[in-house]
Amino acid sequence: MKRLLVALISVGLFAAATVACASPGAHGPNGEHLDGPAVAKVDGLARLPDGSVQVPVPAQRRMGLLTRFVPLTDAPAALQLPGRVIVDPNAGGRVQTVQGGRIEPGPKGLPVAGQRVRRGEVLAYVRFHGEPFAKANQQAALAELQANREIAAQRLQRLRSLEGSVPRKDVEAAEAELASLRTRERDVGASLQAREALTAPVDGVIASANALAGQVVEPRDVLFEVVDPSHVLVEASTADPAIVPRISGARLQEQGDVKLTLAGASRVLRDGQLTLTFHAQTDKGRALPLAVGQTVDVIVTLDTQLKGFVLPASAVVRNPANEAIVWIKSGAERYIPQPVAYRPLDSASVVVTQGLGEANRVVVQGAALIAQIR
Repeated sequence: MKRLLVALISVGLFAAATVACASPGAHGPNGEHLDGPAVAKVDGLARLPDGSVQVPVPAQRRMGLLTRFVPLTDAPAALQLPGRVIVDPNAGGRVQTVQGGRIEPGPKGLPVAGQRVRRGEVLAYVRFHGEPFAKANQQAALAELQANREIAAQRLQRLRSLEGSVPRKDVEAAEAELASLRTRERDVGASLQAREALTAPVDGVIASANALAGQVVEPRDVLFEVVDPSHVLVEASTADPAIVPRISGARLQEQGDVKLTLAGASRVLRDGQLTLTFHAQTDKGRALPLAVGQTVDVIVTLDTQLKGFVLPASAVVRNPANEAIVWIKSGAERYIPQPVAYRPLDSASVVVTQGLGEANRVVVQGAALIAQIR
């Protein structure tokens, strides 16, 4: 009788463990059970054979895990577009040399990248150096003009000493000729020592500096680039021209405080993509945390609605198969990975369109830490 009683108790315990129901919150969007077959209990943090994770309550507190039930709501549709930061043509410019020559420092020396400059400020000089034959011709022309100017000055002096004996018009003609020779002499002399002043086209900071003292540069070389860090543009690309009239707003994924305003869309495809241009500005008028040439992700909000579950972007992680998943709490210490389909909503949120139900208790903080448990 004792042996029979022990056998019946063992069979009852095994049956109870086998038919245990899934915990609340461990059901899929269609009511299906997400729990796998029962597994042996383990101690501490562990990845169970069915892919779920066991996290003891003390470890949950240390990891700062938070879960909540997420209601089904209507959310604006959004798209994620690749983009990059470009110079605003009205708030930036390039400093180039027109004729080429040798670099000389400006009044404050040669500027460096990151230095703030004012519009019209002299950044550097370019000393012109002509060919030896051309320079010799200029020097000969200067010497000839100097000789003619001395002769004209002596002639004018003689005519003035004979004033009253010579017509007034001869004196005036000699004066005009002397003035003309002096002007030509001054211009030719200045051309032998000509230098070009390179000035800042706008107020801003030096984005790039490619000039050294004594460097010989060619015409149209870009020596400095000046940008205004508070006025930049973001250029995004899309293959669907139909979304342009549906855009209601845009933000950067990594910089939530940067707001984008659509400036326009190109009507010419470039490498099969349509270019969208946005003005970037911060909500509080602070300096933009962006650099020209930086690649960014643009979240474009459309004027249409879709149904889904709004979650923090950090709640969606990747499993070893690179699938998007969220973690669902199925018991006091057990978390189940659930594959989902989602779309970006803004810089900090996403909307899950497939894979979740209203009865799911989703991890909204610490999902990345659970995914690292092995």
